[in-house]
Parts: sequence; structure tokens; C-alpha cells
Amino acid sequence: MKDKETKVIALCATRLHAEMQSALLNSIYQNALQLGYNVIAINAFNDMYYGDRSSVGESKIFNIINYNLIDGIIVLGETIKNNRVLYNIISNAERHNIPLVSIDKKLDYGYNILFGYANAMEQIVRHVVEHHKLTKINFIAGSKDNQFSEERLNTYKKVLMENNIPIEEERIGYGDFWFAPTQDVLEGFLNSKLPFPEAIICANDTMAMVTCEFLNNHGYKVPDDVIVTGFDGTVQERYHIPRLTTAKQDNDEAGKCAVKIIDDVIHGKNPPQDNVIPYHVVLAGSCNCVPTPSMNSNVLTMSLYNQLSGCKEFEGQMQEMISTLTDTQTPSEMISKLPAFVDILATTEFWLCVQENFFGLEQNNAMYEYNDDYGTLRVLVHKDHESYNDIPNFNVSEMIPNLLETLQRYDEHFILFSPLHFQEKTIGYIAIATDPCRFNFDNHLLFSQTLSNILEIVQAHGELKQAISKLEEMYVQDYLTGLMNRRGFYKSLNSKINQLGNCKDKEFMVISIDLNGLKYINDVFGHGEGDNAIKTVARCMASNAIKDEICARFGGDEFVVAGIIEKGSDYAEEYIKQFKSSISYYNKHSNKPYEVGASCGVYIGLPTKEADVDEMIKRADDIMYAEKSRTKYNRGR
Repeated sequence: MKDKETKVIALCATRLHAEMQSALLNSIYQNALQLGYNVIAINAFNDMYYGDRSSVGESKIFNIINYNLIDGIIVLGETIKNNRVLYNIISNAERHNIPLVSIDKKLDYGYNILFGYANAMEQIVRHVVEHHKLTKINFIAGSKDNQFSEERLNTYKKVLMENNIPIEEERIGYGDFWFAPTQDVLEGFLNSKLPFPEAIICANDTMAMVTCEFLNNHGYKVPDDVIVTGFDGTVQERYHIPRLTTAKQDNDEAGKCAVKIIDDVIHGKNPPQDNVIPYHVVLAGSCNCVPTPSMNSNVLTMSLYNQLSGCKEFEGQMQEMISTLTDTQTPSEMISKLPAFVDILATTEFWLCVQENFFGLEQNNAMYEYNDDYGTLRVLVHKDHESYNDIPNFNVSEMIPNLLETLQRYDEHFILFSPLHFQEKTIGYIAIATDPCRFNFDNHLLFSQTLSNILEIVQAHGELKQAISKLEEMYVQDYLTGLMNRRGFYKSLNSKINQLGNCKDKEFMVISIDLNGLKYINDVFGHGEGDNAIKTVARCMASNAIKDEICARFGGDEFVVAGIIEKGSDYAEEYIKQFKSSISYYNKHSNKPYEVGASCGVYIGLPTKEADVDEMIKRADDIMYAEKSRTKYNRGR
């Protein structure tokens, strides 16, 4: 046991919104509280069976577990279909010497809690054979080669053989635990040359309900003409008429047993490695043993209506969240509006944790790169009771800031961790402190998936704006020097002309600049040195533009400076003087085998349109070329 006051059991599972998983969580939580343990649950929303990109994203939530903070692990092994993920949890538990209990899946390490499927199925088959005295009994198995399906089928065969009832293969079919395959099996039974069955035993409730509907549609009454039994005791069965004779696992006992095993190991006891929890057979109307009680249809209808209305209302709120948050202009604006929708979940405490630089676009204009390692996390939203407050960034090894203190503060809550991702790309995770007995896991599923999509959209919007901005810069900016190009010059020109307006004390200055000897530098010293000379002129131009002038490279060795100056001032001459002084300073300290030089021409006027500026540039060019012809350029040192 860890050297700390707070004792923590971690539950690792997928699809906690499903009935069986939710029931096991409630039992684990209640029994853990009684023995002085807190519970954290790490949950993925799909079972990762297909290994697709979304499954990869889901699986990363199990990477956040800090095994130094927990005292025991319970895995719902059958719900985690990705063996790599499951065995990574197992190997970490073994390495940290943490007791691990698997429910509903036999593992080599740790302790197993298994359900007595075979015993319950045997009781059902014996009930049909020995109590009802039937011999023409068909069986609908699940998927071929599935462990549970084959186990239940073998139990059926065993009981028939013990009662000297021949096993006829035409009375057996595989319904794959689902609707359409079960209907195909039933069509086969209907068209068989064997006498019609007196009973049909199904390997789960879904296939049993399909069977009842199929028989009813073909004129057979259950149980008067045919007995039908199911297995698993699902929620849907409660609303079926007639109620199914079925068997259900004892989730309460399984959760209690799992917590007790961990507690026993921590206190030095040696519980058995394999523990079997018996299934309970529930006799009901589909075998005519317990009449289905009459149901008030109005009560049932209103109950279902209220559930449907609640789902629609929550879906509407999620649509509003999508509309509101994706309409924001920046991540900061989106984050500021998110708390209004967090309240929908009715949690005690809420943490929205994303990778530190997920929204780094606002700070450094760098594209975000998804990282499988959560590393440092940023809490975008933190709700504590009814207030929202900022908390510092934290490392994923903490899971959430001050995890143990939080668990102590909420001694009657558990903390649920669920992934945020876009396909295989990691965004972060949501952590929630709540009471599982009152928490709506279906709403949490929809909220988390919706929020993942919103975060990706907002982040993508930022990247798109950045990409557009870069394209715009490329369109108006000279790639080599960073000055405006010809397009950028003319795009900025109108605003300058408009600033000039009717001001009688202002004039417009155009300076034409030409780099001397570029061809010589390229030919003798290489194009790299030619580029250096071009960039040197550009730097000297920009560094001396102190009145918000437009500095542009028109191409090759041609440059233009344009701006508004005071009428009658000598600013243009001073600019050229300082520009050439900057070039001289460079030549003195560059240690290059050549000198950078430039010729300049200036023209001052009052343009009213772009064509006027073109004429000014032409006149400045003429003056610049006149200077060039008067000045003999010294090519070398």
C-alpha cells in the first residue's frame, strides 16, 4: 500500500454508459466507500475492437494512469477489446506490485471474477426439459467460436444428452447475438422438415425478443404455442410482453467481491485467484411459469416519453453549444463561453485538460503538432462547485492537480476520466467529480464527443487563419528580404494617398534605389553572396524608415521607398544620407571581398491616384540612373 492516507481504487473500462458497466461501477463505488477507499474511473467510449483511428485516440486515455497514486486496479476485461491496451494496464500493475482484479475476463495475472454462465444456462435448459417435459427444443447460439456462445451451446447439448433427447443440428443456429442473423435462423427453423419446436432457447435476450416478434408475425403465440427463453437480463427485457424467462449476472456481488479482494491483498490475505459469481435464473411469462403482470400503458408511455424528451432537450443544448462555440473568433473567446455549457452536466467539479500548446496559435503563430505523450496539460475550464477559477498548468503524472486532496474533499464522489481526441489525434481529457448513482453517463458521452469535435474545429480554424495569413504575406511580401513586393506596394499605396488627402502641409516622397553591381557579385562570388547584397540593402532601407514608409523590392536589384513627409522638409535627403551611411558601416565590418553599393533618386509630389505615383517612380528612376551614370562603382576591395 502507498504511504498516504487516501486509499484509491482505479477502475479501467470502456463504455461506462452501458447498463452492465454502469451497474458494476455503482457496486464498486458503494462497496469501496464502505471499506474506506476512493474510486477513480478511466473510461473510453468505445471498446477499441476495430483498431481504427478513433479507437487509437480512445486508447490513449489509459496512458494517464499514475500507478504510484493508486492501491488497486479493477478492470472490466471483457469491455476492453484491444489486447495491447489491456495488457499494458496489467504489466504496469505487476511492475508496481498493485493488486489487479479482472471482472468477466480470465487473466493470468491478478485475480479473476467470473460469472457462472454455464450453471445458469443449465438451469434454464433443465427447466424447459424437466419441468415443462419438452423434447423438441431449438437453440439459437451467438457468434460461432465465441467463448460465451459455445459454452451456452455445449450446456444445451449436455442437458439434452442426459435426458436422452437426440441432438438435431437443424435445431441449432447462430444468431450472432443480433437482429438480422437471428431472423435468418428463424426462417431456417420455419422451413425445416423437422416438427416445429416446442421451445426455442436463446443465448441472449436480444435474440429472444426477436424470436418472440418473429413467431407472433407468423401466427404463433408465446408461450401458448412455443416457449421462448433468453439470457443476460437486459433493460429492454423489462418492457417486453411477455416478460422473458432469462438469467442475469449479479453485478452487485461482483463489485463487492472485487473490492474485498483488493482489500484482502492489501491487508496480507490470500484470496483465491478465480472467483465465480453465480447467475440468477428469473422465471417469467415467456415460459408460462410466472404471469407477466399487467402494465399501465399510460405510465409506461409517459415514462418513455419523458426519457425521450430529456434526450432531445440535451441534444438541443449540444447543438446550441456547437453553434455558439464554433462561431467564436479565437480560442480565448471559445473558452470564455464554454462554462455556460459545462453546467449542463450537473457535476460537482469539472476539469477540461488539453495539451499545453493545443491553442498556441494565439501566442506564437506556430502550427500545433499532436503529441501522443500528454506531457504538460493546460486546464482550459475548471469548475469547483458553482464557481469557475484558474489553476496552473500541470504534468499528466498528477492526472489532475491535487488528485488525492480532491478525493479527500469529495469522500462520497468518484472522479471519472474520459478522452478528448479527434480520430487518432490526442487533444486531452475531461475529469469529473460526481456521484455515479445520479450521473447521466449518456449525456456525458454526447457532451465529450461534441466537445472533442468543437475543440478540433476551433483549433483548425486557427490553423486555417494562420495559413491564410501566411499565403497573404507570401502574396504581398518579398520572400528574400521581407519587404513588400510590387503587389504589396500597390496594395498599401491607396491608404497612403488617402492619408495625404487635402493636407497642404504634406507631400509624398518616392525614392528609387538600385543595387550596384549585382551581376558582378553573382558571377564572381556566387548567387548566395548576391542574395546577401540584396538583403543588406533591404535591411538598411527598413532600419532608416522612421515615418512608416512603404519599403518594397520591385524585383532583382530594384527597390522603392514611399511615404508622407512634411512639405519643404529635407527628410528625403536625410533618409538617403542615413541609408548610405548604414551601407558604409556594413562594408566596413562585413569582411566581404566586395562592397555593397546603391544608387538613389528621389521625387516629391502630390499624387491623387496610383497613376500619379507611377509617374513619380519613373521620375525618381530617371534621377537614380543619372546618379548611377555619374558614379563609378568600385566592384572589389
